[in-house]
Order: sequence, then C-alpha cells, then structure tokens
Amino acid sequence: MKMRDPMSLQRHSSRYQKMAFSTVRRKKIKKPDGYGRTSGQCGDTVEIFISVEKDTLKKVTYKTDGCITTNACAATVSQMAEGKRSISLGILHRKM
Repeated sequence: MKMRDPMSLQRHSSRYQKMAFSTVRRKKIKKPDGYGRTSGQCGDTVEIFISVEKDTLKKVTYKTDGCITTNACAATVSQMAEGKRSISLGILHRKM
C-alpha cells in the first residue's frame, strides 16, 4: 500500500486506521460468482470478488494497488456487503 503522508494518520479515527490496514478480505476468491473492477482518477484500482449462496453475498473480498485510503474504502465496502441479499444491493445474479 502506498502511504502519501504518514503524519495524516494522526488526523483519522481509530476505525479508519483499522480498515486502512486491514488485510482480512484482501484476497482473490478462486472461483468468484461475480467480479468488478474500477480505477479512480488518482490511478488506484480496486477489484471486488463475490461468492453468492442462496441469493446472499456469502463472501466479499477485494484486491487493490491503491493507497491506504483506497484500502480503507474497499475493506469497508466488502465488510458492509457481506451477508446482504444480492437483490437488495442491486446485483442481478444469473447463471452463465
């Protein structure tokens, strides 16, 4: 992870810092049911992998090449989405 200004951590909450350095969900699912990728204007890229079971997001993980703020965002989104029904998140699941 890139850290642009190490002193900036002093301006953030402990919750932000926990998510910024989290690696719990920072991995690729081997055979995901869903995948998304985006790159921000800053050049950071985030990939999201989902595993769906009975219309529920059973597992949500991510990979990023971004800074700690991007990691904090991806970690938070994956944590918040896990366990939710896919339809409630606007995800349409269909067999390929």
